[in-house]
Amino acid sequence: ALAPDAFSPSAAPRRRARWGTHLDSPAHFTQPTPGEFSLPTGYLTSTEALLGVAPLSNVSYVTQWQVWHKPYVREMLSEVERRAPEGVHWPLAVLASVASGYEEQGFSEYTMYATWLLARRRQQVLLVSSRDYPWLRDPPSGVLNNQGECCPSDESLCQIALGGFRFVSWECTHASALRGSDAAAARRNRRQLSSPAPVPPPGVIASADSEGFLTTLSPAPAMPTYVGQRMSSMVMSPGPSPPPM
Repeated sequence: ALAPDAFSPSAAPRRRARWGTHLDSPAHFTQPTPGEFSLPTGYLTSTEALLGVAPLSNVSYVTQWQVWHKPYVREMLSEVERRAPEGVHWPLAVLASVASGYEEQGFSEYTMYATWLLARRRQQVLLVSSRDYPWLRDPPSGVLNNQGECCPSDESLCQIALGGFRFVSWECTHASALRGSDAAAARRNRRQLSSPAPVPPPGVIASADSEGFLTTLSPAPAMPTYVGQRMSSMVMSPGPSPPPM
């Protein structure tokens, strides 16, 4: 994610840019050909059209947590409008940048801001690899049931933290956000438990060094097998080279 470096004594602290590849993060990549991983074509073409800078195709900054520095955002949007036809403001410029046929994944604000930051404020960027700060996206435990009911669960956060992940995100429009179980029934069952819920491991609840966790909304499942496999691959696979500075 992009966030101020809280430990920098400088008046203009560097912004943290969290990045990942298909080797060390659950960031979304397409496979144009077997074995080749790339950002969605729409992300690449729209960002280049808006900024005149081509993003790296094999690096993703869509890390599900990104903080924008308002002065930089204003500067970026002003640049977008200067490059657009006269009188076209940035919202319409963004819509016009989406190429025909790529409407489903035609634009990424994560990609645009990170690309702009590295191109225009390179000395103000501190790159943070997903390998060093592992995170999880759309785990199968889900957030909502099929009726759209929420079911908060500290146990789910415990399971994820025990896997070594620093934070987790769910997107409610994704299939993994849905659960077939009855959330209301699960909530009643938890209230009837005679034993208290397990105490979360240190760092699960928001703290100064963890940057916080999203509150999960699902009963605690068994740790999915693929989570352990992903952690193993993160540990065993060589770390990718960071984006050029």
